[in-house]
Amino acid sequence: MTLHDLLDKIFHDPATKFELAEFDSIKLDYNKILTLVTKPGTGKNTGKTIYF
Repeated sequence: MTLHDLLDKIFHDPATKFELAEFDSIKLDYNKILTLVTKPGTGKNTGKTIYF
């Protein structure tokens, strides 16, 4: 499963709500598929870490 497939599964139908438990059966290494970028907050988010 690629990142595109994973996001399509999650966001294909906005009316469908997912719980994290529904993705336990998917054998994926999320650290390899998704890149998490951190950035220090600015303005009203000063002192916080923002994740993208």
